[in-house]
Amino acid sequence: MIRNRKVFVGAALALALVAVPIYAYNIGASKWSTNVVTFYANPNNPGTSAESAEEALKQAMAAWSDQSNANFRIVYGGRVDDTNVGYDGRNVTIFRNEADGGYLARTYTWSSGGTLVDADVVFFHPYPMYGAYDFCPAVGYYIQDVATHEYGHAIGLDHSDVGDSTMYAGYSGCSMEQRTLAADDIAGVEHLYPGGSSRGGSNTAPRVSISSPNNNSSVLDGTNISFAVSAQDDQDGNLAGNVSWTSSLSGWIGSGTNFWRTLPLGTHVITASVTDSGGLSSSAQVSVSVMSAADPTPTPSEPTLKVRTSRQKGQRKANLTWSNLSAGSIVVLRNNAAVYSGANGMSYTDSVSGKGGGSFTYQVCDTAYTVCTNAAVASF
Repeated sequence: MIRNRKVFVGAALALALVAVPIYAYNIGASKWSTNVVTFYANPNNPGTSAESAEEALKQAMAAWSDQSNANFRIVYGGRVDDTNVGYDGRNVTIFRNEADGGYLARTYTWSSGGTLVDADVVFFHPYPMYGAYDFCPAVGYYIQDVATHEYGHAIGLDHSDVGDSTMYAGYSGCSMEQRTLAADDIAGVEHLYPGGSSRGGSNTAPRVSISSPNNNSSVLDGTNISFAVSAQDDQDGNLAGNVSWTSSLSGWIGSGTNFWRTLPLGTHVITASVTDSGGLSSSAQVSVSVMSAADPTPTPSEPTLKVRTSRQKGQRKANLTWSNLSAGSIVVLRNNAAVYSGANGMSYTDSVSGKGGGSFTYQVCDTAYTVCTNAAVASF
């Protein structure tokens, strides 16, 4: 059975003014029988670079597991050259250089006996689209926010009546709010896929993730930089609006979920931090270099480490990926202690014991410790 889902702009946004219950999520007729589903993508599109679109899709996929305790996650399977949707056993996201009325995207699902067996997402181009590395000036939409909504349909959620939820059937131009799950969305996905770590009980620290700017990015002096963060707490819910932002060079630079501003010349360590109602704090960091127009553009030759955190059934996971480290064998360090030594696969997932919060510093080196990546912080 095929089910069409739509995100739209326009008159439907007025519905956000209607009073609704605290939880008004709606469940579709089907759900997946597995707790891990792979999605592929053909990120070539008419609005932005394939790389920018691909990163936006990957962040949208991760939202449903990283921001909830649902026993479910979408994993990215890589790029494909698909241009059509269909029941073929492969879940794909594609882009089309055409309009479909005012709709931004559709999700197609196939099910059998109440179990989802295939799902495809199609993006349309009625308005300009912007990826993870782009700035949406006034008219258009961010792929990440619309994709987070569409992947909600792909895992079995219908539209919600809650105006600030990801699954609400409306989108305001250039909004970055639907990439962050509301309490209603979390309740819906945890209802569909229970069995993850339970909420309540003893207080746990928030989980903070910076989506913009990118770590180790470089911009020219005078560039208006996008700052965006998600902050989820098991007890308090969405805390992104309470996040405080600081720069190692400029001090306090802003607060909240997202904003834009310039930074002075130099290399800034940007920290986004938040404290929950129980007094526990967490933070995330990225590095941004602001260069004058005369500065040479740095070449991506230095070993670079990136880390993304997740939880699987409450178990803390630090997902490490690195580049430009050619050694055949490497050592992965957590807080300067080796947690892995072996073949260089350019990625590693570290299972951290315990189910609370905390921050851990990672680095990857060759076995002689002569060449190492940057240090990257994983915050839970």
